[in-house]
Amino acid sequence: MARDYYSVLGVTPASEDVVIRAAYRALMRRYHPDADPSSEASQRAAAINAAYAVLSDPEKRARYDGSLAAQRLIKTEPDKRRGLSRYIPGPAGLLALGTLAVALTAIAISPPIGVLPPDTLAEAGQQRAGSANRMREAAASKAQAADAASCDDPSVPRLIRAELVRQAGRLRDADGEMLQAVGNSASVRLDSPTARGDRGIDAVGCSGWLSVNLPPGVVVEGGRTNLNGEVAFGLLRTADKGFRLASLSGASGLVRSLATAGPPPREQISEEDVKPEEIALSKPSPPRVVRPGKLPETSGKVVEVASAKRSSAAAPVETAKTAPSAPADLSSPHCRTLSGWADKAVCNNSNLTGLDRQLALLYRQSWAEADASKRTSLSNTRDQFLDRRNACRSDSCLTSAYVSRLREVGDIMRRRSQ
Repeated sequence: MARDYYSVLGVTPASEDVVIRAAYRALMRRYHPDADPSSEASQRAAAINAAYAVLSDPEKRARYDGSLAAQRLIKTEPDKRRGLSRYIPGPAGLLALGTLAVALTAIAISPPIGVLPPDTLAEAGQQRAGSANRMREAAASKAQAADAASCDDPSVPRLIRAELVRQAGRLRDADGEMLQAVGNSASVRLDSPTARGDRGIDAVGCSGWLSVNLPPGVVVEGGRTNLNGEVAFGLLRTADKGFRLASLSGASGLVRSLATAGPPPREQISEEDVKPEEIALSKPSPPRVVRPGKLPETSGKVVEVASAKRSSAAAPVETAKTAPSAPADLSSPHCRTLSGWADKAVCNNSNLTGLDRQLALLYRQSWAEADASKRTSLSNTRDQFLDRRNACRSDSCLTSAYVSRLREVGDIMRRRSQ
């Protein structure tokens, strides 16, 4: 005789799929090998999984219900059958038996009433299967929404920050004091968190773009004060309805950079050093257009002005058709010719367009004032910014990328040359 799967899960044959799923999860929290490593718990968990595999599938459950009903109909009780031969009915018993025989005969010779044709039975089965499918789809949609909310939980960035600091501390030559400052004060933001397909009981897989802004007085290799990259992570729900980080991948570069955290250079910045944040906020003056011709000097003499081909000392004006003197972060986009999503988003949003122009101005002027060391830093970090910008799929992500880049260029220009 097959095992009663309903009894294994502690439910009844009339229980809905939602009740069966809830009972399964509750039992697995108790008898899962991670919670109870005993052999009895392992056997119980195997029985629970076998019962849920049948009852969670509408077709398997229907077949199981049919076999269970057939077993109950043919069930016999031998003890009572042995005493039946010694029973001798009296007059009342004979009358009852006769009445029952007449009724059974009438039922046997009468035509069937209310019997459903095969087509109707098949249609009823299809309706039941369709209803079960709709219930599963609704449950899956609800689970996806819950997973997305879990990935965007406010506690997740802090959990990732703690794990990054822990992994960086295990690397050689890591400054423990600086890492402690990062773990206590670094600002961490997770942009565009999304739930992935891999999930389990009380677990959910997520991914997103992580930005780490180091606290004042801490820089990493290259003098950077912020780190960013795409990470994937797994979350486990705790008993107090919170989360703990189960896994973290794709963060090896962030960990290696974080392990180089240290104090910034101690030299004082003189008043002659460039302050790109002030340059970025100031309104640029329109470029002067010089055409070949004669212009009067202050002394009254007439001087012949050189043509555009001979005026090599003047800084070239960066336009869409001429190559810039410095590799610009991003010139003003030309919306009719661009094909990338990020470029089109910048064209269609006035705030992003303003940030793009501000960054282009800051980058060109910083390049003009930078020495060889700072130009190397500007060029090396430029590709990282463009990769992050082009990976964005939301206006908020683009805004974050531009703001982080403005800060990064300012940090590079504030450093003293070595």
